[in-house]
Amino acid sequence: MRIKVTATQFATDITLQSLSTTNNRPNSGSSTRPLIALIDGRFSTDDTTDPELWRSVKNHGWQCIAARKVPRQVFRDGINNGVAVIELSSLPPVEFASEIDADLKQGRLEWSEGGSSKTVTFTPLGEYLIEVLKAGSLVDLVKKSFQ
Repeated sequence: MRIKVTATQFATDITLQSLSTTNNRPNSGSSTRPLIALIDGRFSTDDTTDPELWRSVKNHGWQCIAARKVPRQVFRDGINNGVAVIELSSLPPVEFASEIDADLKQGRLEWSEGGSSKTVTFTPLGEYLIEVLKAGSLVDLVKKSFQ
């Protein structure tokens, strides 16, 4: 599963609650492109199971969250609510509003910067997790299986 996303980078730890109210959308031609939050720190939350928080994150345009540290519960709840959450061992600087090609199946983030191609790898998401993301959420996938 490949998605094209627009980058917004955060230099510190960030919580789901603050991301759900952040509208850090670039003012460019890519304003309708889904967003990726690149967090150079820990992505955490007080209550990951609140579907309203995840819905708000999606409504603000965030489709993918990449951080250096992601607790397992946050990873699972993100995927279950249709938001790709990935953990990166390193996070190089990325220009604001860069267009990133996120290949979740192959485990790569790719973008161009200053005329050169950049790539960051991560543990690829499994087929079932990708099916959940394609469906929109775990609940949506289960509903589809009963139709």
